Amino acid sequence: KGGVDGAEKAEHFWKLLSTKHMPALASLMDEKFEVIAKLLSVFNHESTKRWPLLDDQAVTRQFRSEVQQIKGKLIEEIMGADNFRLSEVNDNPPMLKEDAMCQICVILACADAMVLSMRQIQHCILRSL
Repeated sequence: KGGVDGAEKAEHFWKLLSTKHMPALASLMDEKFEVIAKLLSVFNHESTKRWPLLDDQAVTRQFRSEVQQIKGKLIEEIMGADNFRLSEVNDNPPMLKEDAMCQICVILACADAMVLSMRQIQHCILRSL
């Protein structure tokens, strides 16, 4: 709030954070970021022995189905909530930047892009070993 850590946050963003499933999605993405951070240590691995991190189950965990499941529940929650009503179409429809559903779609699309990028990094590192 108040423009801390970047620009002023939109009201719809704060509403999204107050849902039951968005914090779960954020937590899952944090876990994935931590896995990627661990995997990046491969560039410091200077040994002919097996890389010990390959025995860590988190490194090969597939987050995709979990992310999709949580996102589905989040979308259901949003569609059922009164505070995420679709903007009414009238003579003066709102600009896209004012439309709650448009903003939520952009946020979810960005989350998808981050998850996909992390997955690609994970696969590249694991395939190279």
